[in-house]
Amino acid sequence: MGYRVLYAPRNLLGNYKEVNTTDASVQLNGLKKFTSYCIRVGAVVNSSMHGPLSACIYVSTDEDSK
Repeated sequence: MGYRVLYAPRNLLGNYKEVNTTDASVQLNGLKKFTSYCIRVGAVVNSSMHGPLSACIYVSTDEDSK
């Protein structure tokens, strides 16, 4: 059992990237600064059985930490 995390910029909701994990947390890489993202999570029972995805949770990135 695990989770699938889908995320995309708010203005490109058809272009989700997907991360699969068995951990309770995941780090999303390659996010753009000053951008609002939709993040959705769903359960994965096995490779062919996925639970429903959550509604979008909207979060915004800050500027680069450099």
